[in-house]
Amino acid sequence: MDPKDKLQNAAKGSVDTAVAGFTTATKNMQVIAGEIAKMSMDSYENSAQLIEKLRGAKSWEDIVAIQTGYMKTAYENFASRTQKLGEIMGTMPQEMARTYTQLFNQGKQGAEAAGEAAQQGAEPDRKDAGKS
Repeated sequence: MDPKDKLQNAAKGSVDTAVAGFTTATKNMQVIAGEIAKMSMDSYENSAQLIEKLRGAKSWEDIVAIQTGYMKTAYENFASRTQKLGEIMGTMPQEMARTYTQLFNQGKQGAEAAGEAAQQGAEPDRKDAGKS
């Protein structure tokens, strides 16, 4: 393969890898935003159910039991969503590191290809200089 072709391929690969890095980050942010939206929707629905249950309460004991049940459910939902968000956020740096390691390696290959192209371009000049 011609050194110039190697250089062009390396440059194209670097751009592709950079775009892949942004794509990975964007995908993860969308998943995080979706989880937060689900969490908000669940919270809203649980609050609406709480109000309906409290309207039907007949005594202080009923009110305390309803609120206790609501707090327990709210905590469990929050804990499960937070754990899921933690898992998503935990994998994101690993994916980004993998992507940027590929970018670094392709940049290194591009630099090597550029060095080869420059070296091969200089060799004819040396031959021409020896003829004088």
